[in-house]
Amino acid sequence: MAGAVGTAKRRVRRRTRPSQQLRRWWQRIHRAAWSIEATEATTATATRDRSHLLRWHLLPLCVYVSFAVVATFPLILYLGTHIPSDGGDALMNYWGFWWVREALGSGQNPFVTPLVYAPYGAPLYLHTLNLLNGLISLPVQVLFGLTPAYNFVVFVSLALNGYCAYLLVAHVSGDRVAGLIGGVAYAFSAYHLMHLLGHSNLLSSQWIPAYLLCLLRALETTGRRRTGFIGLAVVAMLLLTFTDWLYVVFAILLTVIIAVWFAVARWSVAPLVLGAAIGLPWALLSLPLLLATAAEVRSGITDLPSLGTIRNYSADLLSFGIPSTRHWLVGPLALKVERYSSAPFVEGDVFLGYVPLFLSLCALWLARRCAALWSIIVVTFVILSLGPVLHVDGRWRFGATAWSLPLPYGWLMDIPGLSVVRTPVRMALVGTLGFAVLSGLGFVGLKRRWPRLAGGRAQAIVAAALVGLMLAEQLTIPFPLEATAVPDFYRQLAASSEPGAIVELPISYKRARSDLYQTVHGRPIVAGYVARRLDYPYRVLLPVGGYAPVGSDIMAAQTAPEVAPLALA
Repeated sequence: MAGAVGTAKRRVRRRTRPSQQLRRWWQRIHRAAWSIEATEATTATATRDRSHLLRWHLLPLCVYVSFAVVATFPLILYLGTHIPSDGGDALMNYWGFWWVREALGSGQNPFVTPLVYAPYGAPLYLHTLNLLNGLISLPVQVLFGLTPAYNFVVFVSLALNGYCAYLLVAHVSGDRVAGLIGGVAYAFSAYHLMHLLGHSNLLSSQWIPAYLLCLLRALETTGRRRTGFIGLAVVAMLLLTFTDWLYVVFAILLTVIIAVWFAVARWSVAPLVLGAAIGLPWALLSLPLLLATAAEVRSGITDLPSLGTIRNYSADLLSFGIPSTRHWLVGPLALKVERYSSAPFVEGDVFLGYVPLFLSLCALWLARRCAALWSIIVVTFVILSLGPVLHVDGRWRFGATAWSLPLPYGWLMDIPGLSVVRTPVRMALVGTLGFAVLSGLGFVGLKRRWPRLAGGRAQAIVAAALVGLMLAEQLTIPFPLEATAVPDFYRQLAASSEPGAIVELPISYKRARSDLYQTVHGRPIVAGYVARRLDYPYRVLLPVGGYAPVGSDIMAAQTAPEVAPLALA
């Protein structure tokens, strides 16, 4: 009897439970929506959240966008007609944005194009395709055209470089004003302003500080939060993968340094395991692209860098302390000593800045413990940027015996997969990021040393002065621009229904304007300009073969003239 009564009560509870639950939910919603106390509390929380979002996220983004407008002036006046360029590689990267749109629109693999090196086509796995920026530019391409889309990516990249570095520096230093200073030191460094002239892929380095922030947060937290940050770190690595392979190499080297540092500091293998927990999912997700890139290297179609090329594209020790030859004030003076570097100025100008150097020394003096890891990162990547041998004042052989000093980069060249890296000088980017973090730590150290600097007005004045000096010592205004106008002849080619590829004489494999013209006529072209020189049978056939200078349209001699019609056919 007792059992039957208990069963009946349970049945009654089961029947009434859903309605009771609904009533409770309604009471909670009613209290949250109409209770004065709840409304005031919710409003106060929402106000704080909005204030935090505006002050510490949207405001820095707007500041960095404003600085980008200043640093690239007068680009803002020519958004629809010009792009930042020194007449070199910019139009090749401009073509990449167009090709991504064409490939995705027609269902083709964007990493292989039939439009250059006709009739064979070309793989683009080692080319500076920058698929991610191409995707970002698509809405603007569709609405406004290719030139505004390219400039949109320029401003977005500079602003996100500053913002992501700001988040990293603010996290490491515990001070958002220090983060703002560090973001300026990173985003508007000589590295970025020089590569803005032609390498939009290298300009988009924001995912490196974003990855480091996720890695550090994963090392500092536990449980679900750690899992979340590991996932975000994997996403950041994938974004780097679709930006440039070189930045993936940077991220891997940074992971090794930081994981080893924390493993030794904590006397634990957990940081090493965490690094592997990021690396393995990334490797699996990017495996198709990794295998395709490795296949291109093994095929021998791509010209791999020689030791001489790697040596020429290494940083000179003096280059870190000499401003850009395009500097608005001291550029002419720097130009007089410009010959110290064997690398072209776009690569060789890696001026770190005197203000970041001063603040970094302050960090080493006033915040040694926090600065130790970042000092190791700076020293490591600055040394690697010097290449396989030391360069000083344009020379790498010294004395009567012509001796040279080997450097650790020579060891990296023996690691499988790194033989394709041809520009050690670009390692200076991570050194610049390390200086940005040290600058933030130095600013915090100065505030602790002199508490008067921590006051609202004093802090604002000092921070504004430091930011102004950082910009002043790096600015290269007026920034060089190049028009993207195309002669009407190529529009006539686009309108013609006659099939065929385009042969431009003289043949050149370094004419970026050929890529620009293709964005209008859309036809395959013989030769073409891509980042990596490719094996091309037509190189040895006249009239396609040879390396006539771009400025010449006359071929002095033509042996075996019967070969030319066959080649063209």
